[in-house]
Amino acid sequence: MQLSAVICLDQQKLSDLLKSTAHENLIFSPRESQQLREVVDVLAPFAELTNICQGDKCVTISCVMPGLMNLMLQLKEC
Repeated sequence: MQLSAVICLDQQKLSDLLKSTAHENLIFSPRESQQLREVVDVLAPFAELTNICQGDKCVTISCVMPGLMNLMLQLKEC
C-alpha cells in the first residue's frame, strides 16, 4: 500500500521536495518509476488476499485456499 501511495504522488512535486531537502539521491528515474509500478501490479493480488484474510467480523478461513489457488494461477500466467 505504501508503494502504491508513492507512485500515485505527483512525481514532479516529489522531485522538487527531495531536491529542496538535499535528498536528490532518492529521486526516481523514469525507469525506476516504471519498475515500481510493475512491482505494485505484481503485489496487488497478494495485498487483496491479505486484506480478505484479515477480517475480524466474518469467517475468513474459507477464503484462504481459494485465494491461494487464484494467486498460483495468476503467477503461472506471468
